[in-house]
Amino acid sequence: MVIGNEFDYNELPLAYLIRVRTFGIWLHGDKRTSVDRHGKNKYGSSRVTASNILKTRMSKNIRVAAFFLNQKQRFCVEQAILGVCRFRGYELMAVNIRTNHFHVVLSAHCTPDRIVHAFKSYFTRALREEDLVTNERNLWAR
Repeated sequence: MVIGNEFDYNELPLAYLIRVRTFGIWLHGDKRTSVDRHGKNKYGSSRVTASNILKTRMSKNIRVAAFFLNQKQRFCVEQAILGVCRFRGYELMAVNIRTNHFHVVLSAHCTPDRIVHAFKSYFTRALREEDLVTNERNLWAR
């Protein structure tokens, strides 16, 4: 809420736990269930249930193999996280980068969608500038 020219920081949470998966590692229909962009990505809403038919269909639609981060790529992503946080003024509290996803806990005065978009953009650019991935490679899940 904006009162005059002042922003009420109480409208945003103190911190976000952000998790981003790499491309192709968790498909709709998987036994772990999932959410989608069509009304099932809200707290308390139903999830896409396990279905071998759906999982098979999703697997056939993927044109490239799942993406896993190696040690050099993980280090590059970690450095990019630090850079994004410095540049955008996010307060980084914790980071953990795995081979198929990463977790970041941070405080920021913006929505989590903007944070995730910034991370994915910076990470992709950093990995490509270091020649750690090709330009054609899909890196991140939606």
